[in-house]
Parts: sequence; C-alpha cells; structure tokens
Amino acid sequence: MDQDKQPASATRLVQGQDALFASRSESSSTQSNRRMLWLGSAGLAVAILAAFWPALQSGFINMDDGEYVLQNPHVATGLSIGNIVWAFTTGHASNWHPLTWLSHMLDVQLFGLNPTGHHLVNLLLHIVNTILLFLLLVRLTGTRWRALAVAGLFGLHPLHVESVVWVSERKDVLSTLFFLGSIWAYAEYAQLLDASPTPSTVAQTGPFLRARAKSFYLFTLLLFALGLMSKPMLVTLPFLLLLLDYWPLDRFKGRELQGQARIAFLKEKLPLFALAAISSVITVAVQQRGHAVKVFLPLYLRLENAVVSYVSYLGKAFWPVHLSIFYPHPNTRYNLSQTDALHPVSEQWALPAVVMAAAFLFGVSLLAFKWRRPLPWLMTGWYWYVGTLVPVIGIVQVGMQSMADRYTYIPLIGIFIAAVWAVATLAALQRSVGPVLAGAVTLMILACGLVTHRQAGFWHDDLTLFQHALSVTVNNAVAESHVGVGLAKQGRLDLAETHFKAALADDPYFYDAHSSMGSLYEIQVQPAQAMDEYRTTLKMRPWDDFAHLHLAGLLHKLGRDDEAIAGYREDLEANPDSVEANYQLGALLLDRGDLHGSTAYLSKAVDLNPKHVDALLCLSDLWMKQGKPVAAQVALQSVVDLYPTNFELRINLASLFWDGGKEAEALEQYREAVRLRPTAPIGHYDLAVAYAAQGKLPDATKELEEAARLKPDYTEALSELAWLLASNPDPIQRNGARSLELARRSLELGATNQPRTWAALDVAYAETGRFTDAIDAAGRAFQLAAAQGQSNVCQAAEERLKLYKNQKPYRLVDR
Repeated sequence: MDQDKQPASATRLVQGQDALFASRSESSSTQSNRRMLWLGSAGLAVAILAAFWPALQSGFINMDDGEYVLQNPHVATGLSIGNIVWAFTTGHASNWHPLTWLSHMLDVQLFGLNPTGHHLVNLLLHIVNTILLFLLLVRLTGTRWRALAVAGLFGLHPLHVESVVWVSERKDVLSTLFFLGSIWAYAEYAQLLDASPTPSTVAQTGPFLRARAKSFYLFTLLLFALGLMSKPMLVTLPFLLLLLDYWPLDRFKGRELQGQARIAFLKEKLPLFALAAISSVITVAVQQRGHAVKVFLPLYLRLENAVVSYVSYLGKAFWPVHLSIFYPHPNTRYNLSQTDALHPVSEQWALPAVVMAAAFLFGVSLLAFKWRRPLPWLMTGWYWYVGTLVPVIGIVQVGMQSMADRYTYIPLIGIFIAAVWAVATLAALQRSVGPVLAGAVTLMILACGLVTHRQAGFWHDDLTLFQHALSVTVNNAVAESHVGVGLAKQGRLDLAETHFKAALADDPYFYDAHSSMGSLYEIQVQPAQAMDEYRTTLKMRPWDDFAHLHLAGLLHKLGRDDEAIAGYREDLEANPDSVEANYQLGALLLDRGDLHGSTAYLSKAVDLNPKHVDALLCLSDLWMKQGKPVAAQVALQSVVDLYPTNFELRINLASLFWDGGKEAEALEQYREAVRLRPTAPIGHYDLAVAYAAQGKLPDATKELEEAARLKPDYTEALSELAWLLASNPDPIQRNGARSLELARRSLELGATNQPRTWAALDVAYAETGRFTDAIDAAGRAFQLAAAQGQSNVCQAAEERLKLYKNQKPYRLVDR
C-alpha cells in the first residue's frame, strides 16, 4: 500500500505521510508537523486576504442587503433584548436563521452601517473556515500537502466570491464554521468510540473513552444545531457523516458484521437526523409564509434544471468564467399574476443537453460507488458534492435563479477532495510526473486567486456588479432592472428607462422592473403611469412593501387620503413590521386630526426603528397635542441625540422644556443652539427671552443686541430690546432715548399690529417722561391685545396705565 494513503485504523488518524507534493518525505517529528501546519495556515490567510482585498472597498448591494441589514429595523439598531427575541422568533427574509441575524446585529453594534466592517467579518470567517478545513483534513487523513491543496482551492476559488463578498451571505460563511466544527467533533467521537483498549487497561480506560466519546457526540449535536440556526442548508450533514464513516474514518474496516455495523452507524445518527428534520419543517413553513417557495416551473423543468446545474457547477469549478450574481432560467417567462408558474417559450434546456448531463451524473455516481474500495476518496468526494447540493439544486424552488455560485460553498469541498486525491494517486503511479502535477496544482490555485481578485472587484457597487452580470448572461431581466436602478440613482433617467424596458422585454412579468418603472414615472411626475406600474406589481406580489408604500404615497399627494389610508393598512396586513408603512399611516392620521388612531402606528414605527427621525418628530408633535409634554420631550430628545449638531432641533427641544417648566434644561439647549450657530438671530432672541424670564436682564440685553445686530429688521428683537432698555430696574442699564428709537423702528418695519411693540413704546415714552404719549401707546396695546384674545397682556397694559396716570414710569420690579 502506498505510504500516503490514509491509516486503516481510527486510532492512527493523525499519522501518515504525504510525499506526493513534496520533493522529499516529510519529517515525522511533532515540531516539524506543527511548523508546517502553522506555515500552511498563515499562507492560506495571507493568500485569501490578498485575493479578496477588493471586498473591503465594496459597499452594500441593492439585493438582499437592505432586507438583511440596511432597511431591517431590528438589525440596523444593533443588539438589544427585543432584537434578540425577534431573531429567534422571526421568519423574515423567508428563513429561520437566528444566529445569522445576531451576527449582523453584532456587526452593526461594532461598525454601525459602515460596509467595510461587515465585509471584514465575512472575510475573516472565510479565512477561519479555510484554515479549519485544512487542519480538519490533516486530522482526518493524516496528509498535509493534499489537505493544503484542497484548502487552497476552497479558500481562493472564484465561485466562493459571492458567499464571501456579499454581506447578505453571512449565513454561508457562518454556517460553514459550525459545519466543519461538527465534522471535527464527530471525528473525535468516532476515534474514541472505536478505540480498543488493551485487555490489561480495558477496565480503567474503557469507561473513560466512552464518556469522552459521549461528550464529543453532544458537542457534534450542539455545533450542528448552531449551524442549522445559521443556514438550514446543512440538513445533509448526517448523510455526509455516513460517507465519512466509510472514508476517511474507515469505521467499516475490520468489522465482521458489516450489515449490522451499518445499522449501528445509522442509529447513532438518529439525533442528527431529528435536528435536520425539525430544521426542514421550520424552513419550509417560513419560506411558504414568506412567499419564497413558488412553483415557478413545472416539476419536469425543475428536474431538468437540477440535472444541468449539477454539471454546470462542475464546469464553473474547473473553468470559472462568466460568473454572475444572478443566472436566469433560459427561455422562460415569470408569470406570477395568475398561475404562479413559469411559462417556457420553448424547452428550457435542449433535450440532448439534459440527457448527456444525466448520463454523466449517473455514470460518475455509478463508478464512484463501484470503485469505492480502491478509490474510497472518490466516493466520499463525489457524493459529498451531490448530496450537499440537494437542498439548493432547485427541485424545491426558492427564488427565480436557475443556479447560484453561493450554493457551491460547501459542496465543492467534495470535488476538491476528489480532484486533489486523484492527482496524488496519478502522481504515485507515475512518480516522474509528480513534480509536474504538483506544479500544475499550484498554478491552478494561484490562477484561482487572481480570478477571485478580479471577480471580487465587480462587487464594488451595484452598477458595476450588475453591468458585469449583463455582460456574461443573456435575457437577464434581474440584472437589467438593477442596472436601471443604479443609473436612476445617478440621475441618468433616460438610460435607466432603457434598461427597465429591456428587463420587461426579457420578462414582461418581472415585478421588480414594473416597480422600478413606477419609481421612474414618479420622479418624472407622471402619477397615473406610476400608479399603474405599482398596481401591476401588486397583482403579481400582493405583499410587496415598496409598491404598497409608493402607491399609497401617490394617492396621498393627489388628495385621495381615504384610498391612501386603505393602501397603508393593506400593506401592514402583509408586512406588519414595515417601519415606513407604520410611520406613513401614523403621520397621515395625525395630519387628519385622528390623534388616537395615529398613536399606535407612530409608536410601532419608533419601536421598530428607534432612530427613525420623522417618526420621532411626529410622535413628539402627537404627544404635545395630547397634552403629554414629558413624552414629547423624550421623543424629541431622541432625535437630538441622533443629530446633536442640528440647530433647529435644539431650539425646538428647548421650547418643549420651557413649556414643560424645565427652565434649566431649556437654557442649556438654547445656549448649545447659539454655540452651534452663532450667526442665527433666532437663537440669540430665544435665549434672551429665557434669560429675561429668569431675571437675568444683562444677559438678555446682550443676546438681544446681538440678534438686532445680525438682523437689523428683526422687529421682535427690537421690541424686546426696547422694553428692557426702558424697564430695567438698574439705572445703569436703562436707556430711554435708545429704547424709544428702537420701538419706533419696530413700528416702522411693520409691527403695528403687535401688542408687544406698542407695550415697548409705552414704557419708552414713560421712561423719557412723555406720559401722555405713554397712555396713548398703552391704550393701543390694550386694544390690540383684547382683539387678539390676549387677556394677560390686557391686564398688564391696565396696570401700566395706572402708573402713567400717576406720572410714574414702569419698572420690571414693579410687576
């Protein structure tokens, strides 16, 4: 037997040599082994970082990233008790993967909505997965160079760009971490369970080994459960472990009753199968509830597509070109409005192509099983690929794609194992070509890294990504629509319209293109055409939040509020957690004076997204109208906390504090507003009024002087300054002549109907000894105040009239 083949016993898993990719035999010393493992791991990390470096300059993508992060109020607000509960109870995005949600929340907690941090975490997880795969294969097979080659292909292959660079595919890299950990724990369990103590030590070591084996088995279950809570695609793991039992764990060898052994191995997987079954039931339920599972294609076409996709994935694995974020079904039309079925223009795939693909799959599967004894790695590698692809091969259709690069993240490990071991076997048979094959494998891995670097660069932004998709696919309505959206964001509306129409030409029933056309018409102020497009979208997708919101918004702009309210309510029936629908409906009801009706919706919007500024402002207004100033202050304070440098918000919050009797808090906000915008006259004026009310007259005078300087025609500031200069109890601060000048100036500027301006004039006349004029001005102030219903101003004018009739000026201390 070749020395590089795996050990025959599970107790020798960490032994073995691998001379096929080395110029000389590896050293058997522990120190040499560890050095190689460290160097191999470091090399993998550096190579992956270099290949995927463009990912760190990429933004979020306008496909799923909004649903997963940006527009998801539970994720975009970071970790909280409520958000954690939501993660475990939601079927949002047609998946139950609470750990994935928690990982996204943690990213937001650490990096906010800066995409670089989110991409970095994905990349780090991929690096860890690659190193873990390398060490796991060394652990399972005892080989190092082969393990390194497999890990290199896995870590640098272009088909894995989608799983790593796409933020929404966190579930791929996270679930694979638990997937590989489960296999490692299972290998430890199998080794300990199958270990045979010597007769002299069986009493001492037997129970100990069984107890340790049990602990590793429980750890396997735990990691598997965590993996399923990251992505349910891992349901095939129990079947994969049966393959690993055959090779490389060799658990069947040396067993006399192999039939019974197989049954025993199957029984020990029953808890794993139970977890997989539970996950499958939950997944089907949430996907059906989320409208993700649709019979777009008849069963025979789905089977044809599955067969061709198996071979297509292999083709892209060995020749990774024309990679796209979306692969459309060829020769089909998505008609979701009536039968929820795809209508093929012709046969989706040519019959010869389907037959050849099926024959290839059947032939390789048969040979892999037939050659399972001499080439056990072929059976494990091949069936690893075939089996782990089953959940996403499209027989149960989720989404509209014919295939997706991200689905190969785990399955291609099997192909890489089979390919590398095949090359190693060939090299063992023809040692003269060993160095050539080793060089070829090395060049292949390097080439993968270069192609990956280029492919990752296409993910820089939406427009670049989907324009690339158009360049490598045909009849791609999804890519056409997304290119149109990207162009529309740049203001290139004519080009955007061209792409939207191209999308509808490719697929007249593509709802997203109709919705995008609606947005374009809305921008072009063509409401009738926009509403037609939104209604068309809703016929195909009655739950579409975007179409509901924009249709209702247009109805509101056209004054058809009853229809708009009905539209928002319909949206909330399908999407109860829609932040915008709750906000828009609450705001509309508030505008109509329905304070009670708006409360629930505005409160729900803020609960879902505590950083929704418009909802918080509306809620603050609502609380004030309901006579709840403290609640209004809390809502507005939340907005100020989000935008601490906003001048207007500070002024509004100060006014709320002042009206609520919190004068110290109000003064603090007024001072901060003046500091933020010292050139704004209104800030100085409001601060002066607050100072005056607290008896801080010098400070008030100073702020009014500044307000009048900044805005010489500011009648309110002129009147207040005239009032203070005439009525200040401190003779040093009084200036009757200037007070009279300022009051007259205010009247000249048009403040003739303001009681406060006439009051300033009467105190100025009194200060200068012109009591007859003071009486006339005070009478005018009284008349205006009475006409305007200002009873307190009328009373104050009467008190001043008494003073003037007694030839006494008015002083603030006299009040």
